[in-house]
Amino acid sequence: ENAIIEIQDKNGNAVRALRTNRLGQFETATPLSNGEYLVTVEKEGYKFDILKLEAEGEILEPLIIKAKSSNSKS
Repeated sequence: ENAIIEIQDKNGNAVRALRTNRLGQFETATPLSNGEYLVTVEKEGYKFDILKLEAEGEILEPLIIKAKSSNSKS
């Protein structure tokens, strides 16, 4: 919940910034132009891999993004 999703073009420019809902889901209603993108996720206490995706004018399959680890001390 409330993770920040940033989608960047191949030059590292942010083209979308989104926040996940209480279920950890996010979506964008406007299509991305064709090309390669990086998807980064930020949430305090968690680390995520950077995902690469390619937009080709079609609806993308859902992305499943899981935290690699937690920095929280429990």
